[in-house]
Amino acid sequence: MPLSDPFPARIEVVPIRLSYGLELEWRGLEGRSDGSFFQSWTWLGCEAPLRWTNPWLVRAEAHGQLVGLALLNRQRLAWHLHQSGDPMLDSVYVERNGPLLASDAPMALGRSMMEAALRRTGWGRLVLPGVVAGCLPQTGLAWRRRTVPAPVLELEPIRQAGGDPLSLVSANTRQQIRRSLRAYGKRGAVRLEEAASLDEAETWLSRLAELHTASWNRRGKPGAFAAPSFLRFHRSLLGRGFLRGETELLRLSAGPDEVGYLYNFRHKGRVLAYQSGFMDADLAPQEKPGLLAHALAIQQAASRGDREYDFLAGDQRYKRNLGGISQPLEWVEWAQWPSPFAWAAVTRRMIGRV
Repeated sequence: MPLSDPFPARIEVVPIRLSYGLELEWRGLEGRSDGSFFQSWTWLGCEAPLRWTNPWLVRAEAHGQLVGLALLNRQRLAWHLHQSGDPMLDSVYVERNGPLLASDAPMALGRSMMEAALRRTGWGRLVLPGVVAGCLPQTGLAWRRRTVPAPVLELEPIRQAGGDPLSLVSANTRQQIRRSLRAYGKRGAVRLEEAASLDEAETWLSRLAELHTASWNRRGKPGAFAAPSFLRFHRSLLGRGFLRGETELLRLSAGPDEVGYLYNFRHKGRVLAYQSGFMDADLAPQEKPGLLAHALAIQQAASRGDREYDFLAGDQRYKRNLGGISQPLEWVEWAQWPSPFAWAAVTRRMIGRV
């Protein structure tokens, strides 16, 4: 199917079987892409037979070269982009999502790939979780739609400022971090260390899960690790990405005391702050372990030469205080017109106006 813009591409949407050949093809396009970690085969291939029970591939070629790939899982009347459609399995929460495109392909190609997928759904729904707005179809109607801010901090200005992340935050945030550093410093040297081996990283991930769950339980909520499938998936993902330098566990300590952990992804010069767990019971007013840990992790990433520190989706205060420009992400369920879901979307809008 040719695009309307000067970038001609042929797009097909076909059922597939998961294979090593698909992994090789996907990894090959990754090497020519500026896509996110959530579009990588490290993420998508994790527990693949369990997650992709009815997989379909959206494939785009231009001038005889592969320029775009997207993986859909079909569940009855819903086609899910880069997630399974099973709420338990999808609790891992994909973000920075969308078709994987070659770096020289226009964003319009991603939109055209999703429009081709939407046509293939017939009367079904195309579920697009955590995508950038530029890849949303221009045809059909949004059955459901939710927009979430996702702050991203550029690290080059920090390097230009001498490597101090505090030089770019507000005076109030700077004061909070310094007070927290002094408070923890009373226990001994404050250190942010990276797990040196996969065994150590696995141990730290387990401890992070314990602290995270305890913290959320104190607030009357289950936390991200409540579903056993969540920790199982990330144990597998940690192993897949550790030797590739794509997954990292960081431990914050003060003297002999454990303070907490960060679980991040690293991909093409970006650090993605995915999950955390801290000793946050009975904290002194000056002790802010999360704010301090992220400030030190930002400093570490800047000194390492990374390009961005991505806080991912959410409007938590620490993200607003430390984050840079917000790059909103969309959770959308799209329906082709005409279809029952499209009519329901129209009816819902009319009722809302009334």
